[in-house]
Amino acid sequence: MVTLMKNILQSQDERGEYTYLMNTYNGCSIKYSNKIFEDEQSFTENPEIKALLEEEDFFGDWETNYKKVLQHEEKYLKIALLIHENCNFRCTYCYEKFKKNAMTQDVIESILKYVEEQLSSKNSFEGLHISWFGGEPLLNIRGIEYLSVRFMDICKKYNKQYSADITTNGYALSQKVYKKLVSYKVNNYQITIDGTKKYHDAQRILVNGRGTYQKIIDNLIDISENTSDESLIVIRTNVGPKNLDTMETHISELIRLFGEDKRFDFTFHNIGNWGETCMDVIDNNVALDLSERTVDLGGSSEGILWNLMPDTYCYAGKKNNYIIGSDGLVYKCTVMLYDERNIIGKIAGGKIVIDDKKEALWLRERVNDNCQDCSIALSCLNKKCPASNLKSDSNSCLFSRRDLVRLLRLMDKQNLFTYTIG
Repeated sequence: MVTLMKNILQSQDERGEYTYLMNTYNGCSIKYSNKIFEDEQSFTENPEIKALLEEEDFFGDWETNYKKVLQHEEKYLKIALLIHENCNFRCTYCYEKFKKNAMTQDVIESILKYVEEQLSSKNSFEGLHISWFGGEPLLNIRGIEYLSVRFMDICKKYNKQYSADITTNGYALSQKVYKKLVSYKVNNYQITIDGTKKYHDAQRILVNGRGTYQKIIDNLIDISENTSDESLIVIRTNVGPKNLDTMETHISELIRLFGEDKRFDFTFHNIGNWGETCMDVIDNNVALDLSERTVDLGGSSEGILWNLMPDTYCYAGKKNNYIIGSDGLVYKCTVMLYDERNIIGKIAGGKIVIDDKKEALWLRERVNDNCQDCSIALSCLNKKCPASNLKSDSNSCLFSRRDLVRLLRLMDKQNLFTYTIG
């Protein structure tokens, strides 16, 4: 009898008419009819199906695939740049202190020298990925422009892949700026809108205390109506006790405004006590509930499903992933910026000097016997949140078995399976 790899996530639709298979090692997913195949054996032993499953690694070995996952993370150099560490917002839950400003020219030139040395070496990386972060990165659009042109030139020179993303509050994301960023291969955007205008304007305010909702919405409407590209624009909503009851209205409005634009996706996150101010938080994770509601209302909510995809465990737990501050300090995590364990080194003169013992805290092996039997082990590696792992010796499991079943059904609702058979 042919058996599937133990790390294949399996479930069925609510009526039991279809079986779902999700290979979290490579992201391949299959939905097949239980009317055609009465059980797993009849499915896997069908000659054509068996050939497909072999091609897509559904019979793979845990140890072999685990090693391949670790090898893959070493193929790309990924750097998040705190290009400007101040911000024009003062969100009520923010953890940043805003004591620093734009990245210095010395640090910029040092980063360029470091990147070129890394990409030019004989056994170097296959590509470079840059994340523009802050503070608010668009406060230093000139720095983004300058570095982007240089990064693309370096990658072209050494025949390497280049890509970029940005996390921005969206206030300065005019259509003109957006087009400029797209030309610099920034193809992934995360912008936060925290609910209806009333709530958002109480939570995400300018330095002068004024609201920001309408400006962000107007920018996004302009982008949606007057640009056309292949980017992904993720609208993130941070949810707490005060805005939870308004989510239905908020989601409906987002769908009304942007639901026809396939670039837009809507995701949700619980507000946490990220900063020094103690916030009211919701104990249970509401992200999946709200993603399901978004899809039921006709919107797209694929972001939560990325947790099932390969190479989506946190950047802080990966090799060759660094965060470089405006003053040259090197970090692993963008949230624990002020924790000494997170400040692992410094860049200067084109060299990154790392405290290996500190970095090892973030990279340490945490996959145990229970992990190896988990159906999403190869996309998680118990590194979904290395920061949580620093605070506890227990597994930081992200989803229950029930939640994993719901995620597969959410995939089905959005027609996202790689193969549908029957």
